[in-house]
This record gives sequence, C-alpha cells and structure tokens, in this order.
Amino acid sequence: MRYRESKATQRLPLYLYENKHPSGKIAYRYKHPTTGKFHGMGTDKQAAINAAKMLNDKLIGPVSLVDSILHPSTSVASLCDAYLAFKKNIAGKKALAPATIAEIRGAHKKIKNYFDGWSCRQLTTLAISQFLDDIYDPEDNEGKARERDKTLKVFKVTIEYGLQKGELDINAASPCLHIGKEPEVQRHTPEGWKQIRNAAEPWMKKAMDLCMLTTQRRGDICEMKKDNIKGGILYVVQQKTQKYDHAYLAIKITPELREVLDRPISQGRVEIISPYLIHRQPDKVTERKKASGQHFSQIDKDYLTKEFKRLRDDVTGCYSDLPMLHRPGFHQGRALAIYEHEKQGCLPQHLAGHSTKKQTENYSARHENIKWMEVDLDGFSLAKFMG
Repeated sequence: MRYRESKATQRLPLYLYENKHPSGKIAYRYKHPTTGKFHGMGTDKQAAINAAKMLNDKLIGPVSLVDSILHPSTSVASLCDAYLAFKKNIAGKKALAPATIAEIRGAHKKIKNYFDGWSCRQLTTLAISQFLDDIYDPEDNEGKARERDKTLKVFKVTIEYGLQKGELDINAASPCLHIGKEPEVQRHTPEGWKQIRNAAEPWMKKAMDLCMLTTQRRGDICEMKKDNIKGGILYVVQQKTQKYDHAYLAIKITPELREVLDRPISQGRVEIISPYLIHRQPDKVTERKKASGQHFSQIDKDYLTKEFKRLRDDVTGCYSDLPMLHRPGFHQGRALAIYEHEKQGCLPQHLAGHSTKKQTENYSARHENIKWMEVDLDGFSLAKFMG
C-alpha cells in the first residue's frame, strides 16, 4: 500500500489527511483522487486508515505484479532512474554538472518515496498536484516555493522522457503551475564588498581577494591548493566546466596575487597548516566531513556562503534595505570582479572560463592531454579597487 509522510510525521495512506482542532482533537478526511473533493472520515485513526486503503485500491488500483515483472520500466521509480541514466550518458552532449545531478536526484528521491509502487500510467494531474502540496507548503517562504518549482520541473521532464519511450500517453505534470518567483539578486556595490571584507576573518579576506583577483567561482576557490602553484603559475581547474579545455587555467602570478597566495591564515597566535589556500581551524570536525574524506581544515563552499551572509546581515548590515533573498552573496562577487577587471581595461573572458565560441569537444581525461589556457593578470590592480 502506498503511504506518504504526514506533516505530523505519522504514516498515513495517500489522500488521507488529519486535521487538528484547537481543542486538540484530531479528525481525518479523505480527498477523492479524481474529483478532489474531501470526505470526512471521523476521529478513529485506524478506521480512517483502513477505509483509505480500500478506497485507494478501488479508485487508483493496485499495481499488477505480473505487469511489474514484464514491464519493469513502467514504474515511476524505474522511469526516474532511466531518465537520470539518460541525462548522464547522452553522447556528444555537455556533461551534467555535479550540482545538476544532485538536484535531479533530490527531486527523484521525493517523487519515488511518494509514488512508491505506482505505475507511470497511474499518474494523474491531481495526484501530482497533491504530491507538491504535501511535500511543500504553498504558504511557506519564497525559498520553499522555488524548491517546489525545481521539483516540478524535474518531474515534468522525467515524464516527457517517458512519453518519448512510450511509457505514458500524456504528461500529467504539465498542467501543474509553478508558484515561485526567482528572486532578482542584486549586484554588489564596491562599497558593500569592501565593508564586508573589512569585517571578515583572515581566511574570508583571502577568499574575497582571490575572487576579486582571479574572478573564480566560490567552489573553485575553496578547492585551490598550495600544490596548484608551480613556476610562477596558479593552475585552476574549474569544476563546473571541467569537461572543456577553457576550464583549465594557468594564471600568471602577479606581485599582488603572490602577496595574497602567500598571506598566512592565523587564528589567535597560531598559524594553521593546511594544503588548501583557504582554510580554518574548525571548532569541531563533523562526522559528515570525516566520512567525506575532506581535510579537517578545508572550507566547504556552502560554509563560505553561510559565513559571508552572516557578515553581510549580522555584522555589517550591508544591503539591509533589500529583501533577504535579493541581497548579493559571495557568488555575486564574481560578477563584481569581472566588472572591475573590464573597468580597468583587463579582458576577463578567459580568466573567468567563459567561451563565446562553439563549445569544444570533451577532452580526454588523461592528464598529458590537458591544454592549459594561459591567463595574464597584468592590467588589473586589487589595490586600485580597494582604493
């Protein structure tokens, strides 16, 4: 029998809901999967569960065991797995970024848990709409609304893939509406960036200076190691686009960049020894970090963002006139850096790893075949930017 996790963390059959009255009394009601009409089911929990199971079997119908053996790809779970495999192995296409794969997997996990045991052909618009309402409260904050819309987007393209394979006749997710609105995150002002930097700890200052000098993404800055510096060159592999030649940068080290790279990071009077350029001594090493095999001193890009936002909101109060989701984060520092490079007459296209030409073919994973793109920082001055 299909179950969903209720908001009270109790397992109830699909379409069965509990209502808690101000008096504390709990009543149950069933939502018809076709009409959407609610029907009272009384206050006896077990009786409501039994009735909901019977109604689901009659109105939705159990999945045929014979059909599940003869046609395993017709289950919702199998369709999700097939779609992800398809996206990860499209010949000649740009490889998916790890973040994109994680987003698809996260959406699929919710879909598979909710529609456990369902056949693709059992999906209805009402059932999918109910799934979205159950997983994400429509009255919740803007961030949750955007998360809901991302899940719906993945669901739509997954079903579209099923249509192409003949597993379904219609895309039942298409009529479902997106309710979130992508916030327009504002750009950094030079004054705001400098104010946050002045309030930052040494490791954050170093990260911000590397961002401004190299225009690299936060994840790539967090991955920079001392071993990446050889013969006056800082070698950077951009994680987001590493399947392409323009993602391999050989940045010539200027005196300003050298000063930042060599700048020690200390907490108190103790200098921290780490293989990473950006690092800190954590208060404690989490089990998650231990399991991942990360060096204890490495700073995760999400922690970098979190700490930057803390400095922005709680310490400096920068951009307090903007709604929370519209305030620029560390990531928007990259746009400011590119703008400042252009302003000082330095062309940042290759430095940022951008390409306006047709994407090159995926290169061989063999190290000796990597083509490093030489980038010169001459023409840009961090001191001039800082004023």
